Amino acid sequence: MDLNLLLKKIVSYNPKANLELIKKAYHFAEEVMTGEKRLSGESYLEHLTEVAGILADSRLDEETIAAALIHSTLKKTSLEEIEEEFPAEVVSLVKGISQIKEIKSKSKEAKAEAVRKMLLVMIGDLRVLLIKLADKLHNLRTISYLPPEKQKKVAKEVLELYAPLAYRLGIDKIKGEMEDLAFRCLEPEKYKELEKKLMQSREEREKEVEKIKNTLAERLAENNLYFQIKGRPKQIYSIYKKMLNRKVSFNELRDIIGLRIFVKEIKDCYTALGVIHQNWKHLPEGFKDYIVHPKLNGYQSIHTAVIGPNNRVVEIQIRTTEMNELAEEGVAAHWKYKGLQSETNFEKKLAWIRQSLDLEKDGHFLEEFKKDILSSEIYCYTPKGEVIELPVEATPVDFAYAVHSKLGDICAGAKVNGTFVSLRHLLKTGDVVEILTNKNQRPSREWLKFAASSKAKHKIKEAIEKVEKIPVKILKKKIPVIKKSEQKLIEVEEIASPAIKMSKCCNPLPGEEIVGFATKTGVVSVHKKDCLETEKATAKKERKTYWRREIGAVVEIKIEAQDRTGLLADLLHTVTASGVMVKEAKGKLVGRAAAECTFKIVPADLAALRKLIERIKKVRSVRKVSLGSLRM
Repeated sequence: MDLNLLLKKIVSYNPKANLELIKKAYHFAEEVMTGEKRLSGESYLEHLTEVAGILADSRLDEETIAAALIHSTLKKTSLEEIEEEFPAEVVSLVKGISQIKEIKSKSKEAKAEAVRKMLLVMIGDLRVLLIKLADKLHNLRTISYLPPEKQKKVAKEVLELYAPLAYRLGIDKIKGEMEDLAFRCLEPEKYKELEKKLMQSREEREKEVEKIKNTLAERLAENNLYFQIKGRPKQIYSIYKKMLNRKVSFNELRDIIGLRIFVKEIKDCYTALGVIHQNWKHLPEGFKDYIVHPKLNGYQSIHTAVIGPNNRVVEIQIRTTEMNELAEEGVAAHWKYKGLQSETNFEKKLAWIRQSLDLEKDGHFLEEFKKDILSSEIYCYTPKGEVIELPVEATPVDFAYAVHSKLGDICAGAKVNGTFVSLRHLLKTGDVVEILTNKNQRPSREWLKFAASSKAKHKIKEAIEKVEKIPVKILKKKIPVIKKSEQKLIEVEEIASPAIKMSKCCNPLPGEEIVGFATKTGVVSVHKKDCLETEKATAKKERKTYWRREIGAVVEIKIEAQDRTGLLADLLHTVTASGVMVKEAKGKLVGRAAAECTFKIVPADLAALRKLIERIKKVRSVRKVSLGSLRM
């Protein structure tokens, strides 16, 4: 990118921009960095201009872009010289960037300290991180020139730290590109395979999108709405994560078609939603109103999912054009709307960073911090309707500490959706949580066993140490040991009595084509043959793996279903009607509307087991069938 193109980008969204400042920064960098080359062979000035261009794409102010242009010149000049040439605001940003050190040390403590320093700089001015993210993004775009080991190190760091930080700040555009580029570097074969499958089905998807877009446009126009409809390309990394989370293959995904509708006002979002639901059958579980209850990173939109052409699920997002800019640019849009928008979401972002800095200053800091930014979230509500963001598997104790530390310390019980629950109760999105308190209550060591958030763990530990004057260690959850005697369904070539681990990513079931990978510990990890999450052959040796035709064991089948009257009876009838011997049958509720049923059976052979599983899948409200343990 040259200077003229950069200036055009800036003028396109800010006609009154101080272009002289941008020109001065460009020429200063040009003079200082003369002769400096990158591994790709391009001049260092080209890199700095590309970084500035990424920030211009996010419509940043001219001070930020000027700082981006000269942020690397400190390697060749002094801070005093920069102070003589540029305004204090630009100098402050350059100083901030110079304080963010690359994480080179392998020591946990050193890495933790580097991240902590970065957070401290961010508290002073978030634009420092925006420049750093733009710098990382351009490095990823040109990563192929680095040695392979260095490539993987950079890509891993981006996936674990910088992309989640971009998400936390609501910068979806940068976060998405970072994830795809890093994924392509870390898992090139999986990336190529998914890219190929997307290309193969592209024509069919485009026809389906066009069909639903045309119908939707007609219906929206009938309601006198001013609107735009755009296809929403799915990121390869997000598709990959969806396959892992749902434990399905690419061909089993039904929702890789997405649309976005942009309207003028908030009321138009709900009019458009009504039009969509009148014309297509919608899936209740796909509806989320982030306008009424925004995400904590400021994201606002209405999400819905409908059954479209060829029985495919189409995900639709509805938002105003202003909401879309905030969704794409996140915290970067703060400078555009400063003085016009509420400062609440901006302050929430800073509050999250301040909270992270409260974590312990030791080797556990980086581990807990990464856990916080990488974890999926659930959204629960106080009785007054305030949204509380929590990690998956959060409990009322986590909720109490998220509201306020003092509330957590005196938490004695909880009500979820009006029902008394234990403090160990797992919360889920949509729950309304009321914390019951007792002024004589004190945090217990037992809470550390089920608290999920870093903040809760830290505050519990702090409170206990204050009273008992004894250091408290947070123990990691034990990984269950796999017993070699348990598995009698699988046969692995060249291994007489293999210890088998059925992979959770693809949930292989009897009769399906499978493959095994022997780990260094001797455990054989079994996957579906088309599963994308098979480990690399360099780390785990592939073994020919088969289902045994003769079983001769008690097989445990686990069934997850939506709870309803007569569910267990229907399942028991299906199992007994198949002619297998039932040793045990039980069921339990695992949520307000979810049930888990377990059957221990003795099937005649593999064919009988496979046939039974297919029958169980057809029982109304059954969502998933998986294998439990097997015993002789």
